[in-house]
Amino acid sequence: MEQLNKGESPQKTNNLKKKIFIGIATALIVAISFTLGFFTKIWTTPEKEKTVAWVVSMIDGHYYSEEDGKVKEFTAEDYVQAIVDTLLDRYSDYYTTDEYSDLLQTNKGNNFGFGVKFLKSQTDTTLYGVVGNSPVDKAGLMEGDKITAGKTENGERINFSSKAELLAFTDSILENQTITLYYTRGESAEKSAVVTKSVFVTSYVKYYDKTTTGGFYSQGKDEPTFSMLPSNSMSSLPQDTAYISLSEFHGSAFSQMKRALEFMKSQGKTKLIFDLKNNGGGNMNVLCDIASLFVKEDNSLIAYAKYKDGDSKEFRIGKSNYFDNISKIVVLANGNTASASECLIGAIKYYNSAFSYDNLIIEKNSSGIAKTYGKGVMQTTYSRFGVEDAIKVTTAIIYQPDKTTTINGVGFIAKDSCVAEVNNALSKAISII
Repeated sequence: MEQLNKGESPQKTNNLKKKIFIGIATALIVAISFTLGFFTKIWTTPEKEKTVAWVVSMIDGHYYSEEDGKVKEFTAEDYVQAIVDTLLDRYSDYYTTDEYSDLLQTNKGNNFGFGVKFLKSQTDTTLYGVVGNSPVDKAGLMEGDKITAGKTENGERINFSSKAELLAFTDSILENQTITLYYTRGESAEKSAVVTKSVFVTSYVKYYDKTTTGGFYSQGKDEPTFSMLPSNSMSSLPQDTAYISLSEFHGSAFSQMKRALEFMKSQGKTKLIFDLKNNGGGNMNVLCDIASLFVKEDNSLIAYAKYKDGDSKEFRIGKSNYFDNISKIVVLANGNTASASECLIGAIKYYNSAFSYDNLIIEKNSSGIAKTYGKGVMQTTYSRFGVEDAIKVTTAIIYQPDKTTTINGVGFIAKDSCVAEVNNALSKAISII
């Protein structure tokens, strides 16, 4: 006979037994699922991933080295960056969470700092360029200026012998703090500019004609608008010619470029010198939008991408925004004209009768060769959900509108009649146009 505890009914006892059984069964199921999941993960994890994880665990557990009396430790970012730097091409990169957040803001045009631009590989303090609408841009500094020193409001002058020293100084400056930068331009005497480290929205386009200068400017976080400037017009330009420079394919570059071309048309200009020197490219969608300003037919193919798995993608304009007042286009380029810029040159050459290869002026590079960079590959950036760090990897080869021609590793090479010395492309273009 089954014994009951005092005071308990048979029904209650049965319910208790059921609960205990269910609890035990649930625990067993969880344990079995965990065990199966653990071994399934081991069985299904690719051998490469298991090897990398093992190597990392061995390094973390056993590698011993000291720097400045401290045991050297590696972060996850260190391992990832080592892989990217060693295995991938120079266009691929890894971004920490903060770096990726900053990159997204910069690509939208939201910026912070002074606005100086340098090549990653350079060591000297000669400006590769200045960011449009930045403090140094408004202060009048230009590409090619060499920054020699800096001084805070109450500090002593600090001379710079390298880019690293200059950037260490500017990085130490707080938001809204004002400094003086000293610089030289060519053979001229040293000049100075007072600039404040601040938030600004990038502008990408500048306009010149014989009597007028225009640019896109604003304060703080306001979107830059087209403004006429009182000086610095290009008096050497022919009366019927406008000069427009485009620095990147990001943010509001399309609307700015369109506004500049509208102003050009309103001024009765029919010839364009289009400056793409030092334009390293940008977003493919912005490229297509800007291409629509020079391509007459809706839905025209601008670039064709071919991926690793054999898949492909066509980058096309939507509605054409073609400017029919332009009868002749001369394009300026150099060894730093790359990627989306090269795609745009190819598209204009393919579709627009106002431009031909005879009108592509390219400055010589440091090796004395007049060619564009030759970047005919595309990168895709993948972010990790929940962490929001990201990796940018090369994912496709880019072809011109004929779907067979790629400038990757080759670039556009100037004809003999279109070769320009450094900083002489504009003079060459004026003689041609």
